[in-house]
Amino acid sequence: MKKNNPDKSAPPNETEPEPPSQKIKKRSLASALLRGTVYFVLFILLLLAGAGVVLEYYFPAEEVRALVEKEGTKQLKLPLSIKKIKFSLLSGARIDGVILGPTSKPLASVQAVVLDYDLSQLLQGHLVINQVLVDQPQLNAISKNGVWNFQPLLNLKDPKNTSPSGGSTPLPLAKIDLQQFNIRNASAMLEMDDKISAHVKGLDLEARGKASMDEIDLNLRVLMKPGPTANIVFKQPKEKLHIQSHATTDLNFSAKDLDKLNVSGSFGFKQNQIQMGDVLPFPNLEGSLSAEGQLQPERINLSKFSLILDDKNQILLSTKVKNFSTAPEIETHIRKISFQ
Repeated sequence: MKKNNPDKSAPPNETEPEPPSQKIKKRSLASALLRGTVYFVLFILLLLAGAGVVLEYYFPAEEVRALVEKEGTKQLKLPLSIKKIKFSLLSGARIDGVILGPTSKPLASVQAVVLDYDLSQLLQGHLVINQVLVDQPQLNAISKNGVWNFQPLLNLKDPKNTSPSGGSTPLPLAKIDLQQFNIRNASAMLEMDDKISAHVKGLDLEARGKASMDEIDLNLRVLMKPGPTANIVFKQPKEKLHIQSHATTDLNFSAKDLDKLNVSGSFGFKQNQIQMGDVLPFPNLEGSLSAEGQLQPERINLSKFSLILDDKNQILLSTKVKNFSTAPEIETHIRKISFQ
């Protein structure tokens, strides 16, 4: 009995698979691109984190602090001391306890400096600074026998360091975005050969702005709040002159370009004391202003200036000044004067 051989020419029972559709191919391509993008971003983040670790390993904060102290003292011709430095490639830096000059009477000191920036924007050529904080800076200008303690800084200019072309260095970044800049509780002191002494304390500055090659937008706020003691003091011991006041300020400065500046806000001086041997009466002062200054053409427009003395007497005026650097033209309008 013969076995029947299958006919090789007969079609197979199983159907051949259909080629993948165009939609499936596009979906697979999009999925591959997405995965590749995610892997690339993760690789960049790991690379940056590794660079930060390597940076901190090969440049420990303590060694960087010592190096900055040494080079700063050498370049500034004044002793520079730093208590602590902490930095991170991904976020920014913090410097604590900066003192420039002798420890007993330093020229300048800062409690802390904090810098926080956006690294992702920096890689794109945009410097985005999230925060700059300068905490409790203090400046002491002291003169002894006609020599100021900041004299070494005036001798730092070296002709060898100037650019051969004489031009300014172009801005390497396309855009700078300063989101928050704070100077907190600043103070300044002046002593001149035991003849004059003055100090100002409790000053706060708040700034933010953007700058690029063709535009600028800056805003600055100056704040001063009085404490239990006078925050402005001026003395001349030989003349027995003593002036002190509890001052307040809230002034706003803004600029859209380098040729124009706007100023507005309020100020005040209370609990004022003037002594020249005897105590002289001096009223409390409160004022407000709104002004605009322009360089091309030269113009100052003080649209509003108000001054109040002892809550009773008031002066309200406005002033315009043209060509203030060559041939000033002044126009003043007194809107209100009242004395009681």
